[in-house]
Amino acid sequence: NEEHLLVRLKTGHNNFPEILITNPTLKEHFNYNIGDRIIVFANIQSCVHKNKRSTTLLAFNIRPVVDTNYEVYNSFELSGEVVKIISTQEYLTLVIRTNQNNHESFVPTVFYHRDRYLDTIEVGDEISVSGIIQTSKKEINNEIRHYQNYVGSTKSLLCVS
Repeated sequence: NEEHLLVRLKTGHNNFPEILITNPTLKEHFNYNIGDRIIVFANIQSCVHKNKRSTTLLAFNIRPVVDTNYEVYNSFELSGEVVKIISTQEYLTLVIRTNQNNHESFVPTVFYHRDRYLDTIEVGDEISVSGIIQTSKKEINNEIRHYQNYVGSTKSLLCVS
């Protein structure tokens, strides 16, 4: 889409989160090049396309990194209501309904390290959590597709309801 700018950031050895820039002012002033170090502030926004729900990181502020010692990482923080719990032997996923700027989003947040506290969370609980954005890529029909997962930290999980 001509109205949007899609940027893929390198935030570690194998992490390449994708950021969507739709704000005209941000796009107009986006004059960074490959290799530049930047900080991007974004909202996690979900949408439905062809009956499939996905999430996008929608940038609302971008600035250059001026401190060369600044460690590059890709973290997120979100708060909202747990609307679905998916449990397997390996992990637990909480689907968290958030509301940013009057836009309701559903963010699946994966927890690979389960503990007793995590198992007390129920649908309807209001929680706050932080974690990292983990990316992977797969080649399908000679096309590389990128995937993003929001991996929550049980150390940061706070149930507020």
